[in-house]
Amino acid sequence: MAQVSSIGVGAACRLSPPALIRFRHSTAASASPMAENRTPAKQTAQCHPSLEVIGGGFEKFSPAFKSNLRQPYRHFPVVGSNRHVETIFAAFSRSLPDVRYRRECIRTKDDGAVALDWVAGDNLNLPPLSPVLILLPGLTGGSDDTYVRHLLIKARKLGWRVVVFNSRGCGHSPVTTPKFYSASFTGDLREVVEHVHCRYPKANVYAVGWSLGANILVRYLGEV
Repeated sequence: MAQVSSIGVGAACRLSPPALIRFRHSTAASASPMAENRTPAKQTAQCHPSLEVIGGGFEKFSPAFKSNLRQPYRHFPVVGSNRHVETIFAAFSRSLPDVRYRRECIRTKDDGAVALDWVAGDNLNLPPLSPVLILLPGLTGGSDDTYVRHLLIKARKLGWRVVVFNSRGCGHSPVTTPKFYSASFTGDLREVVEHVHCRYPKANVYAVGWSLGANILVRYLGEV
């Protein structure tokens, strides 16, 4: 079974060490409507999330926690004054990096089809031990989306081998079965991870997801 580390959800590609959110449970007594009959108080579990950094290195994140995260968000005076204007401005002003892909179509066990878009030439230019980064776009997203390509470029400059996972029917991938993708279905991602691990057995495999892609990734990590 290949091991996958989630290094972020739509975050900048600072690739070590990964962060993991763990949920610790504690019990708290709540009043029972039968309290006057001396019925024991009902115990309810409450989640208290805490952020931990795997493998140490928390001091790298401490300055951000103490400064940036505690400061109020200052949007651009004109563009950020209206959410609709901000969305339209981002859609037209953000550049679309030129990336050449090499597409690999995978037939799943239920006869479905997903498309993996690798950066063209990486199979020749990168050593086998280069870490592999799987990108999972958001709803209806694919390898042509701007946010996907920007993170791909950053990871590629760091020497990572990057592949975009296009779900069934996304990124011009074919739809061959009545079964589509969803936030609760991790079967395709499971097969993609195994395929990537078999192709590069000595490389560490990581993944980044946005929106729906992040939901699928987190659910998969919980299952494995």
